[in-house]
Amino acid sequence: MLKTTDEPLHFNYLRVDSTIFEELFLLVGPHLEKQVNIREPIASHTRLQICLSQDAWMKVAADFESIWNFPHCLGAIDGKHIAIEAPPHSGSVYYNYKKFHSFNLTGIADAHYRFIIDVGSEGRRSDAGVFAASSIKARLETDSLNVPAPSTVGQSVLPYVFVGNEAYPLTVYLMRPYPKK
Repeated sequence: MLKTTDEPLHFNYLRVDSTIFEELFLLVGPHLEKQVNIREPIASHTRLQICLSQDAWMKVAADFESIWNFPHCLGAIDGKHIAIEAPPHSGSVYYNYKKFHSFNLTGIADAHYRFIIDVGSEGRRSDAGVFAASSIKARLETDSLNVPAPSTVGQSVLPYVFVGNEAYPLTVYLMRPYPKK
């Protein structure tokens, strides 16, 4: 468990300050207890097929609008390097820019902080690189992800979008902040 009084380090590692992390832990901690019965996880392809109908996307977007006052948002995307011991004979494939071996877990969360999609790759890949190589990006590019069609918000017709940080590209389906420069 990470315990630090260095707030910038805490924020860099967990992407939230320690106060917010503790509040979040109080909410979800009881649900993270180790399960007694271990089961096989649902394959990612199956999860993608099950939960991403157009109705499911509309529910996610409605939640983002009611909770965060952000219409047409389908999820927030980000990546996190998970430290690992380098697999045998892997060379520098898992060695990242932060100078340790890792697996890059990239996830998309709904308005309630629940993962709805996760993909991963070797640590040397950036967050945007993992996303660029993912099937979800390919399906967004080919319009085969059942994303609802653009619709009217106020007096404008807007597409449904995901939000990410400055590591991700700006596209018609992915919003990001202005560069810090």
